[in-house]
Amino acid sequence: MATPERQWRRRGAAEPVRAPGPRSVIAGSAAAQALHPLGRCSPDGAAVVGRDGWLFVAGGSNDAAAQFRGLAQLSPAWASQWDALLERQRCHAEQLGAALATLVVPDKIAVLPGAFTGRAAGFEDRPIGRLARLAHGRLCYPLEALAGVPGAYLRTDSHVAPRGALRLLGAVLDQYGLPVPAAVTEAPTVDALAVGDLGVKFVPPISEVMTVPAACPHVRIVADTTDVVRQRGGHAGLVRVTGNEAAPRPETIVVLGGSGAYPQPECPGTLGDLLARTFAGVHFLWAPFGWAQTYLEMVRPDLILVQTAERFIVRVPPRDALIVPPGLPRAS
Repeated sequence: MATPERQWRRRGAAEPVRAPGPRSVIAGSAAAQALHPLGRCSPDGAAVVGRDGWLFVAGGSNDAAAQFRGLAQLSPAWASQWDALLERQRCHAEQLGAALATLVVPDKIAVLPGAFTGRAAGFEDRPIGRLARLAHGRLCYPLEALAGVPGAYLRTDSHVAPRGALRLLGAVLDQYGLPVPAAVTEAPTVDALAVGDLGVKFVPPISEVMTVPAACPHVRIVADTTDVVRQRGGHAGLVRVTGNEAAPRPETIVVLGGSGAYPQPECPGTLGDLLARTFAGVHFLWAPFGWAQTYLEMVRPDLILVQTAERFIVRVPPRDALIVPPGLPRAS
């Protein structure tokens, strides 16, 4: 999420949180509604204002709104390619002796349909419904878990809020037969008035108060190719490895996912951050719901998670999404 000039305070502190910049407006305020009314798109067309100040992704090559309305166009080979990928992942994880979990993060529109303008199609008519049928129980899509939590999504961001991320962590750990550690659920919190990745697209930007867990001092970055990959453009192939000597779980997990699962100590409360707090070693590969056979055979993790956002499932991930950088150490 974009967080320019983020201002922090401990929960309950007397000093009020200041806005991230003199010209931002608070989501849902009278000023925000006057400047950015219902249905208003950002100048770049990437975000749209919903009811009560909620912001949503608009348009784009994945067009979450079209998927929500059952209008997404899928390739003729979409179903067979997804079926082959899911089976390959299952078989390879079994060969490695690693427990495999899946996670498709429900789109913000699906979690907050009343805040979005437009009529929804039935679940079975949306791409996620078709994929769920193909998966035969192998797909985790925790819509009810998120919809049942007030504040599961951030108002000005396309990603889940820390409350929602905790539910996602629970959905992942449940597939491994593990509980959510108390050290994660009971972490102290701080408040920040900040601008999300959708709010920043408006002029003036739209901000909100975000309650997030305090940064975990035990999480460290062991290896990272973020800068190298981004210099080449994009994110594909990015690898970040974290270690946590005080982790409540001793396992090493490889996560093949997208931005929501990317561990960033400077952005606490994301799914990636919560995984780094939970496990002794996390190998994150920027390959949403992809696979990286050579890397997995090199690391031989205890656990594997394949994760993506709902709006990305209209494109089938490649069979092997990552070229493995040489000499990457294993977190311990």
